[in-house]
Amino acid sequence: MFPTTLTQPQREGIFDLLLLGMYADDKLRLAENQELYHQLSPYGWESYLDPQKYSELATARARAAHETEDGTNAFLINISARLEHDDVRKLALALLARLIEADHEATESEADYYQQARTAFGI
Repeated sequence: MFPTTLTQPQREGIFDLLLLGMYADDKLRLAENQELYHQLSPYGWESYLDPQKYSELATARARAAHETEDGTNAFLINISARLEHDDVRKLALALLARLIEADHEATESEADYYQQARTAFGI
């Protein structure tokens, strides 16, 4: 069963995971962006930065991580540490799968990113 509450670092970790997932196929789509916010909305947001402002900062990190496989792996390992628990990691992967399907076009690169995340999360 998935958790129903998250800490702010866990919310931000999932946000970063999903944001990088949007870059996995090198095509940013409005449907994916909307899905990211939709999926996180039930968990709230408790930060001095609202989600849109957080996104502005997180986008630069996600783009940098996306440039190399090592960068992506390091980013995912960092996210895994912030998620802290396997049940939260499993929730994050489930949300990532939904995000990937949001544009009705799952690609091989998105499947590869999902697998990288599973590996980094130890799941």
